[in-house]
Amino acid sequence: MKAKDVSLVPTLFFAALSTAVVSSWGMLRIPVIAREFEIKASSAQWMLTTNLFVGAVSTPVLGRLSDGPHKKRLLSISFAITFAGSIITAVAPRNELFIVGRILQGVTYGANLTGSNFRLVPYKQFELAFPGRETHSTLIS
Repeated sequence: MKAKDVSLVPTLFFAALSTAVVSSWGMLRIPVIAREFEIKASSAQWMLTTNLFVGAVSTPVLGRLSDGPHKKRLLSISFAITFAGSIITAVAPRNELFIVGRILQGVTYGANLTGSNFRLVPYKQFELAFPGRETHSTLIS
């Protein structure tokens, strides 16, 4: 195995972590976002709704695209879109721009749930990254 292939393992863990943060962050922050942007809580809920909707749409689309030969490129582009959404969300001065950032962050659901990252790293590479472990299927899921 190549050393550069093993370095993909921490990247995939970071991707899974970012998905967890993006998904769990929204619901807890709705009252704060409503107060910050001086809008109703029902309007602030759109940041969660649009995020989950994009995730629901991007999952089958990215799943189909990941069947092709460019899995790593697809994953990189998906994470770049998610990163751009995170930057926009962090600096958004208005609710509308904040929602645009959350829409872009929704791509992370499709990028992590398509299974393309499961096919990128064979189990043998997990054995190199985490020597001495019996099974690594829980690391992938």
